[in-house]
Amino acid sequence: MNIEEYMKYINHRFTIRVFQNQFPKDYRCSSCGDGVLGFVADTFQKHETQNSINWHQDEDWEPEWIEYIFTASLKCQSCSEVYIVSGTGKLEEEWDHEEGRVHYDVFFPKFFLPTIHIFAIPQQTPVEVANIIESSFSLAWSDYSAAGNKLRVALELIVAELVPNSEQTLGNKINEIPEEQADIREMLKAIKWLGNQGSHEAKLAEYDLAFSFKVIEKVLNILYPTPDDTDALMAHVKMVNQAKGSIAK
Repeated sequence: MNIEEYMKYINHRFTIRVFQNQFPKDYRCSSCGDGVLGFVADTFQKHETQNSINWHQDEDWEPEWIEYIFTASLKCQSCSEVYIVSGTGKLEEEWDHEEGRVHYDVFFPKFFLPTIHIFAIPQQTPVEVANIIESSFSLAWSDYSAAGNKLRVALELIVAELVPNSEQTLGNKINEIPEEQADIREMLKAIKWLGNQGSHEAKLAEYDLAFSFKVIEKVLNILYPTPDDTDALMAHVKMVNQAKGSIAK
């Protein structure tokens, strides 16, 4: 797999392009899990930064030099949960066949409160692990390396649960994960390497962070699967078999 195929496989970006009248539908409400988020009317506020205002005095000034900060409220169209979003913005140029050179505002969210979840954390996930992963979500929009470092912390907790009595280094602990969990072992190694890069070099790329989230989502779903109707059904099957008939007596 070459780098182009790798990036296409990841298919997730944390650099969201937002326009003042529309929020992308790809990012859903973390409270209900599926609701579409939309801007609350009259809450979008943008301000040109002071440095940007000062640059207007430069004889070489171009509109593309403009920098904004913005804040707005978002509301889930399903459960009515409210979010606050803030970030940066700028002018981008586009060529219009009728009007010629035109400029428009584009904005880039950096912080959400409450946090927008990158994926649904399984309900059976230990609370401490879930909290750290959620804190990684909150950093993903503004600092890829810091978010990757948080995932490495979550990884340490997961490995400690899988290899509870080991006093080895993290890498050696991962190697001690038994062969029947070989796939998990390899996935955790990948997160460790990328987490190390985020921690020590502070150069984690956007697509590497997206890959790390994809891997840890898979690990969590394997280790802490959400009970489904099949589990309840099979429990009922076992009781009927033991009773050799109806249990509703």
